[in-house]
Amino acid sequence: MLIGYMDIIIRSCGERTADRCEELAKQHGNTHTILAVPFSESIWQSYQLAIELDQEWTPIIDADVLLHDGVLETAIKGLQKQPTNVFCLDGKTDDKIFGIPRRAGIHIYRTSMLPTAMNFIAPGKIKPETHIRKEMDKLGGVTATSKIIFGKHDYEQYYTDLWRKAICQTQKLEKMIDRKNVVSEWAHKSKKDNDFKVILHAHMYGKKITDRITIDTRENYGAKEGLEKLGLQEKGEL
Repeated sequence: MLIGYMDIIIRSCGERTADRCEELAKQHGNTHTILAVPFSESIWQSYQLAIELDQEWTPIIDADVLLHDGVLETAIKGLQKQPTNVFCLDGKTDDKIFGIPRRAGIHIYRTSMLPTAMNFIAPGKIKPETHIRKEMDKLGGVTATSKIIFGKHDYEQYYTDLWRKAICQTQKLEKMIDRKNVVSEWAHKSKKDNDFKVILHAHMYGKKITDRITIDTRENYGAKEGLEKLGLQEKGEL
């Protein structure tokens, strides 16, 4: 792969930052956007496209990520020096919801391993890519990490998307939420930032849901009613 001439796949489900994400990604290479739901279908289509593009490493970025300059090139240069059993790099981003850098929103895959990985795409999983990585690890396909902070994650999103995401995270990231005591931080930040007002109330709503939550933008888990109770109108386009 010629650094600076890579193909980059963006996975979108109508995020407010989708156009800005693509604009920033184009500074790194050629962009291809997958618009699909549910998330398992988006993963399937992005893997298929990556295989067709046929480059050694394929960056796949969620449309709620705003990339920093030069990060993909730096990461791929590092991956090219890694052992051949490395399946992917699970990248860190500056996450607004949790207020810390965490592994979310970006993956760089060794393309030759994706046909095998496609066997482990499982609809309905609350952590579908984590499931894939765990299954690949059983076969010897290692997940790498990096100190690179690739960009900003979940900044400038629609209230509806933040509501839905906070609902999902009550199950998806339950242990992390409890361990880091972030609910009190959300309550503090909600006094000045309506994003956190939405996140906090959605979290409380989500804690009451006993059924399995799925990652699917067609299910908003009471977002419209929740925003009305908070007296908030949806944001306009970015």
